Amino acid sequence: VAREADEPMSGWGSNPGFAMQALPVRISFPSAPLYSGWAAASFTIPLVRSPKYAIVTAPPDFPLTCPGDVNRPDAPKEYICQPFTNRLGQVPGVELLQNSLNFSLTMGGVPEGTSLIYSMILGIETPEVPQNGMLWEVRIVDEGFNIVDGAIGIRAPTSGSEWKEDFYIDAPTLTWEGQPQAGETAIAVIETTFARRVKEVRAVLIML
Repeated sequence: VAREADEPMSGWGSNPGFAMQALPVRISFPSAPLYSGWAAASFTIPLVRSPKYAIVTAPPDFPLTCPGDVNRPDAPKEYICQPFTNRLGQVPGVELLQNSLNFSLTMGGVPEGTSLIYSMILGIETPEVPQNGMLWEVRIVDEGFNIVDGAIGIRAPTSGSEWKEDFYIDAPTLTWEGQPQAGETAIAVIETTFARRVKEVRAVLIML
């Protein structure tokens, strides 16, 4: 223990420290290969953080686009969004970022006590098979681009689902409810049997 920096130290002590909680983030999108559409992200930020921007980073083989850039008639225009690389070193202590979008939080969040809840959508394309993991990053920065909150290593979709393979199933059969005609809509029935118990599966993707 010393009162001044230049005085001799006369004792040692230790402290177990304190727990840190990452920014609560939820990222949702269909967990299906070769999907092209929307992903939804939401998070809760304490008001004392003075949040200004949210920088969302996805795995390299999950290309992201700002919602206004997606060539769809229903693409929302109200979000202020642009690609972000940190090439100019705007965010101190962070290296070059790939596949990242910078969302302005000036559109306002929903108050909840002493926090604000933000939600946004972004365009996404999923690969046939993920080659670079499925971990996302969200950094919240203030007006000076200093990080005030964030979460690293977020597994998305955060619904708990993931792609699963190597099932024991019988050969599927395809039947038509009626005689299919060219240029008309028809109902097809696909039937198969899982030979072993399947755990933690919410949906089955069938590709023709």
